[in-house]
Amino acid sequence: MTLFGVAVAFVAQQADFLAAVQIIVYAGAIVVLFLFVIMSSASTAKNTCTSSPSSPAAVGGSRAVITVGGSDCAHGRVALGDRC
Repeated sequence: MTLFGVAVAFVAQQADFLAAVQIIVYAGAIVVLFLFVIMSSASTAKNTCTSSPSSPAAVGGSRAVITVGGSDCAHGRVALGDRC
């Protein structure tokens, strides 16, 4: 009730924008609280993913290749006619 009271005080002082921001921030905090409770609660669904995770070396290597290849294209070091 305190935050709502602050919004009422803003309206009383004809600061409608601040009152609206106060209510939106308060509502957003409540939504985040609900999401936190939902994410923290124990899940009864079983993991149906059967694929194994990629190795860190494969992920890092492909990321390096993409980064280097993309930088050549961005800096104009690609031959004319080649597509990026």
